[in-house]
Amino acid sequence: MKDVNELAGIIHEAFRIAQSGRPGPVVVDIPKDIQFATGTYVPPSETPASKSYKPKLDGDLKSVQAAIEMMASARRPVFYTGGGIINSGPEASKLLRELVELTGFPITSTLMGLGAYPASGDKWLGMLGMHGSYEAI
Repeated sequence: MKDVNELAGIIHEAFRIAQSGRPGPVVVDIPKDIQFATGTYVPPSETPASKSYKPKLDGDLKSVQAAIEMMASARRPVFYTGGGIINSGPEASKLLRELVELTGFPITSTLMGLGAYPASGDKWLGMLGMHGSYEAI
């Protein structure tokens, strides 16, 4: 570790990773000698490009077509949704509701995905998990 600004860059990168893609805890272990170092903090002038974390943002048309074929041939299809749909924003929830309407498939959700599809919907099976409904199991 050369200086406080290098450490600041690492901390900024940790926060960027924690706020993008799949959220979850990010642990940054700072050695004691670095914790007690002194220096002047200078914020980064721009967001640095990550060298290791590169989430895929574009869909793969062949994979989407394969998923559609699997859905069309499924014997007992069900949408199993979770917090990812919530983290993807209101547009994702809207598209999910449209997909359920188009396919007619039943839908269930984990605790973290509640709210993406209305519990009053006719395709709603209830929540999964320990506190979920019998039908969703």
